[in-house]
Amino acid sequence: IAIPILLVITVALVILLMNSEISFENKGSRVLMVHDDLSESAFRTGIDRDKITRITFLNTTSIPSNAVDASKNLDGSVFAWVTYHDGNYSLFIAADGKVIAPTNCRNMFKNFTQLEYINFNKFDTSNVTNMSRMFRGTTSLNNIDAFFDVSNVTNHDFFMDNDDTFNGKPWVELFW
Repeated sequence: IAIPILLVITVALVILLMNSEISFENKGSRVLMVHDDLSESAFRTGIDRDKITRITFLNTTSIPSNAVDASKNLDGSVFAWVTYHDGNYSLFIAADGKVIAPTNCRNMFKNFTQLEYINFNKFDTSNVTNMSRMFRGTTSLNNIDAFFDVSNVTNHDFFMDNDDTFNGKPWVELFW
């Protein structure tokens, strides 16, 4: 009789943990990690960059239990997680408040080769100075929902490889 009770308790705990959410310890820095050029994983999620088709930045305190700390200082102020639906991986990056971009965003979205859409509406770029090669190798991108504050950007060389346009419009007209 002890084994079935233990089994029921274990199953109940697993279900509880699977349906639980992570909460922010505090607002912390809310600065997103600098993306490591050597890492193929998308912001510590364990999913390769070349599998991600959508990225959405969120201002939320509702974080799923499979989220990982994606903050620059590992202070629990920014979380990232991936969902899978109909053959597509979507990456979500969230903070309690806007996610703050690091000052150096060089290669941040490098080699997200299947990435088609990014929603940057909750991504604060006001402190960024370097956006060079930010979308290097991101060849499938065709929809960006964004307003970048580029007032402090001093380097945007090869913002998206050698292509000077996005959907027929010059990059410079979209952001600078």
